[in-house]
Amino acid sequence: MEQKKHFKLYKSGKQWITAAIATVAVSTGIILGGVAQADTTDSADNQSVATQPISDQQENNNNSNNNKQTQTLKTFTTESVAEINHPQESVSNNDTPSKEPATLEATLSQTQSYDQNDNGSYGNFDSIEVNNNQLHVTGWQATNQAAAYGNQNRFLIVIGHNDKGEQAELGRTKLNNQTIVQRPDVKNVHNVYNAENSGFGAKIQLDTNKLNTYRNAIQIVSRYSGSADGNSQFVDYVSAPVIFDRQNYAWLDEMGVVNNQLHVTGWNATNKALGKDNHYIILFDRTLGHEITRKKVNNISRIDVAEAYPQVINAAQSGFTADFSLDNLDLTHELQIISRYSDADNGEGNYVSYWLAPQRLLPQEAANQGYIDQFNISKNGKVTVTGWHVSDVATVENNRFLILFDQTAGHQIASTKISNVTRPDVAQAYPNIKGALASGFNVTFDVNPADIVFGHQYSIVSRYSTDPNGNGNDGKRTDFWSPSIVLNQSANAIDQLYLTNNGNGIHVTGWMASDASATQNHPYILVMNNGKEITRKAVQLSTRSDVAKVYPSIF
Repeated sequence: MEQKKHFKLYKSGKQWITAAIATVAVSTGIILGGVAQADTTDSADNQSVATQPISDQQENNNNSNNNKQTQTLKTFTTESVAEINHPQESVSNNDTPSKEPATLEATLSQTQSYDQNDNGSYGNFDSIEVNNNQLHVTGWQATNQAAAYGNQNRFLIVIGHNDKGEQAELGRTKLNNQTIVQRPDVKNVHNVYNAENSGFGAKIQLDTNKLNTYRNAIQIVSRYSGSADGNSQFVDYVSAPVIFDRQNYAWLDEMGVVNNQLHVTGWNATNKALGKDNHYIILFDRTLGHEITRKKVNNISRIDVAEAYPQVINAAQSGFTADFSLDNLDLTHELQIISRYSDADNGEGNYVSYWLAPQRLLPQEAANQGYIDQFNISKNGKVTVTGWHVSDVATVENNRFLILFDQTAGHQIASTKISNVTRPDVAQAYPNIKGALASGFNVTFDVNPADIVFGHQYSIVSRYSTDPNGNGNDGKRTDFWSPSIVLNQSANAIDQLYLTNNGNGIHVTGWMASDASATQNHPYILVMNNGKEITRKAVQLSTRSDVAKVYPSIF
């Protein structure tokens, strides 16, 4: 609780007059003092009455009939506004209104019967709510003083005050059949002019430019007038000061890497943003203590925020989204988003800022482990690789690539973007690394046989990258290089060997596998005796899947 200044408002000639009244009010949300009751209609603290040109003696007669009635008026909340416009039945404290539509036009035209000796001026503002630059007001006003003007020109007017004691009109609306509400409960308590149709439920469009200046407090004026514009011959009922919510609300929905950019989304809603039309999202390096960059954004619709904070004028359009380049950005630093509303094009000048919680997207010491389970070059023109790669960066550098690299020649042979393969064994071995369960890979490269060279050293590069294109080379990336694989292996076996043609020939079956066959592709069988060649014969190699299974890493 804290002490606030309230302002009494009345008309003197053409000038609005205010008198400060010290009252105690809760500082959060919209404050509207006073729930009117039939036996307590004194307006000294909650509402004031202004008339023109009714005589002054009528202004202070609010309590003239206080002892005649004791029934408490029903106060309607915002939720019940749609249910109170019903001519078929009156509303008491325990009644539930019917759902039949109102026919106010016919009711308004009827001759009214009321106590013309009641000099009181009665009214109440049941609810005041701000949404999307509009003030939604419900309540009622009933007084015999309005009989001099009739009920054809009724207005709701919003007056704003600043901390200098100045005031200005922020908006008004003329009531009509759609915004005038029947109030039989008022009629039951105050049998005065137009009590039956004294209610209202209307929206008033606010001048936000003026509101930025006159924002210390606002007051609502309910007016009966004898003029079509409402500026002369009137009787007013004025609300207690309404204090807007002065808090600053914000939330960061997402901060992560998308398409090789730092992507942030969230919202920032505050009445302090009124008159500050430039919304900037600032990226701040908290580790180094300086701004990195900023972007001007267009606010986007956030109905969920408006529902949660209806008292904030810009809540319905408080959302933001922004993307920042990753160049020269250290994701291991604490990065902080600042949402700023400013009256200057560059985001400086007069502004209000919200510093959202800093985030470190990558640990300063990231784990990075991997293993090649299989390197299979047994099929001509195909290289199949299986294995796994775990790293703390996987949640940020979330594009995966596998690269076949010729270390001897110093260049890439092939690359492909890969999908994750589930590896529960790896997750069990590295339970503290995010993404370990999906760390596996199983890839077959299509290669030119000429690129598989006997004697060369090759490596498999498993890559996490922020770049979704190519081989991920243009983004922030983390690589695991496998141990070198040298193409210098060979193996062979004789399955059968026997003499033929009465000892004049030899029949031999078996297999021969060698990495050299990648470039030396003319196989021969040689017959040797004591280290000397006796004969040779070119052969046609046949498929031996059993050999390929045992020696997958031999070409």
